[in-house]
Amino acid sequence: MSDSEWKIQIKRSGGFAGVSRGGEVRSGELSAEEAEELHRLATCVDFAAKPRDVPAQPGEPDRFQYSIVVDHGSEHYELEIGEGSMDEQQKALAQWLMPRATGSSDEST
Repeated sequence: MSDSEWKIQIKRSGGFAGVSRGGEVRSGELSAEEAEELHRLATCVDFAAKPRDVPAQPGEPDRFQYSIVVDHGSEHYELEIGEGSMDEQQKALAQWLMPRATGSSDEST
């Protein structure tokens, strides 16, 4: 993996149906435009920051949980975060990654 390539694994679990979905996105396998957008979105996220703890509000018990593992050059980050605790940059990245993630989909959980 080159220093400029991003490899991001994302898994979303929970929600009303309790379904887990996710996979992996590699910038080297994307079109130039998508790779540029991934770079823009990923560099806006502070992966090293501790997520803010926001408890679920009444009427929101079935929020999603995200597991995001990022490799970029020598950098490696792991982020476990609830949907309600995500900042705008984290939400934008997760929303962009989910439809592009290839790999796992576990409909049985």
